[in-house]
Amino acid sequence: MKAHIQLDFQASPEERLRKGQELRGNFDLQALRDFRPDRHNKTALALFQDSDSTRLKKYIPIRYGRMLESAFATFRGGAAVMARDLAHLPRSGVQVQLCGDTHLGNFGLYASPERHMMFDLNDFDETLPGPFEFDLYRLTASCAVAALHLGFAESTARNIVQAALQSYREHTADFAKMGHLEVWYHHIGTTRVMDMLDEARDHMRKSVRKAEDKTSQTAVEKMALWTASGWKFKPDPPKIEPVDNRTLHLSLQHFFSTYLESLPDDRHFLLSKYTFVDAAFRLTGVGSAGRQAYLALMQGQDRKDTLLLQLKQAFPSVLEEALGQSAYSHHGQRVVAGQKLMQANSDIFLGWSTFRNRNFYVRQLRDRKGSIDINDLSAQDLKEYSELCAYVLARAHARSGDAALISGFLMEETAFDEALANFALRYAELNQADHDQLLKAAHAGEIPVEWGI
Repeated sequence: MKAHIQLDFQASPEERLRKGQELRGNFDLQALRDFRPDRHNKTALALFQDSDSTRLKKYIPIRYGRMLESAFATFRGGAAVMARDLAHLPRSGVQVQLCGDTHLGNFGLYASPERHMMFDLNDFDETLPGPFEFDLYRLTASCAVAALHLGFAESTARNIVQAALQSYREHTADFAKMGHLEVWYHHIGTTRVMDMLDEARDHMRKSVRKAEDKTSQTAVEKMALWTASGWKFKPDPPKIEPVDNRTLHLSLQHFFSTYLESLPDDRHFLLSKYTFVDAAFRLTGVGSAGRQAYLALMQGQDRKDTLLLQLKQAFPSVLEEALGQSAYSHHGQRVVAGQKLMQANSDIFLGWSTFRNRNFYVRQLRDRKGSIDINDLSAQDLKEYSELCAYVLARAHARSGDAALISGFLMEETAFDEALANFALRYAELNQADHDQLLKAAHAGEIPVEWGI
């Protein structure tokens, strides 16, 4: 197994549970309670500026504008900052495949290959093997940041964090009792989601309805025009910019010939029925804004038979500084392998290749994808949503690691929960300071900012 996660499944579940308890006994909980990141050598602002070199220059102001929308947006764009902060914390020794960026915005809806709506993790740019608690740190900090961003009291934020922790613990304990195949096949469809939610159910229903309308065809009809030579992208700068350069077009066509080799034979055959007809640059996300991402428009037998693929550049995981280099030399392959290991059902066109000496991975742009807007949530809504995301994370870790080992580590809950809740709230404070520092730098003209895009 190339991911290098060393687990002993020859031991009984009871033995692995006890091993988890032993690891918990050796864990320096006081270091978590006393968490103070070492920012002497490099501030968050400096880390943000370091990554400017990986972005197209004209989009850097947009990235800063997006990150400055709120403290939660700053947190979304700060995976590298948090990874550096976590580097000196004690490690549990319980290895899983980490998502690496488990903020609340990286969970969402999508359609499985069987066309059922799923709720799962949906961003794996930073995936890497590592200690399970790294994902838990980022998720709980995200819960605290979101709660304070929405104006809830610190006590409410603490309750939300603790509810997420309890959900993760209880679901991990459930997975520890299941057989390996049962864990592997376990998925979180909309029926399970609705059963978990109460007040947040209406928000989820609304998100599901929206997601069901988001297909390749509806996206193409919105982003492109039908012409005598087929579909062509419409300019919508800076979000969508058609590729007019013939050399670049030819390079993209070559990319697809090598990308196909990363797909199973059946997917290769299916994709061979489509013709590459146009390409465009796409401005993505918050943390990834300004990095290279392209859309590839594929046409089948008629104008209603289209496929829209996204090619996104893959960089080394932000966790590599703390956890070591990936076993995969190609970071597109690293992303794809991590996603397939953690997700219950992955995009049938998920693959990877190299484009102009840069690592890329490929997925469908819209395959009934959707998410909840946390800005619309009440305190109870956010609590329920955080519990749901923690359940998803527990399933991903059980699938890619050892649920019995994790369950044993988390068995004595009070002290660990208190320490982790304190950590999450302290990190929310730190993130607010990072946001304020970024805002101050913007007003002082130290960073370029373009607002509202």
